[in-house]
Amino acid sequence: MTGFTAGKFTRQITLLKQGSQVDAYGQPMPGDWVEHAKVWADIRQPTGLGTISMESQTADQQVSRTQYSMRIHFRTDIDAEMRVVDEWGTAYDIRQVLHDLAGQRYTDLVCVAGQED
Repeated sequence: MTGFTAGKFTRQITLLKQGSQVDAYGQPMPGDWVEHAKVWADIRQPTGLGTISMESQTADQQVSRTQYSMRIHFRTDIDAEMRVVDEWGTAYDIRQVLHDLAGQRYTDLVCVAGQED
């Protein structure tokens, strides 16, 4: 793991997955999230200018949501149907999972603050 320092992973996050409860129609129950894993992450958000640029691209939306990158140690058991909760209880929807397939050193989670059920 040359060039890869664990010291940047300073924030503990909880990965959640949709629970197995379903309603009478076989649909997942809203809000039924269960813990998948607790991991250490390096959380990054765009700069102020990057946030303004993102907001201008999505000006037709009523709610602006900030996008974050959360780098964790390499894992293959995460998908975009999952959610992240940080140590302060803020929920983030995972939009994209990007693996370092060449080095298998990290996985980047592209997330947005807020939650959709």
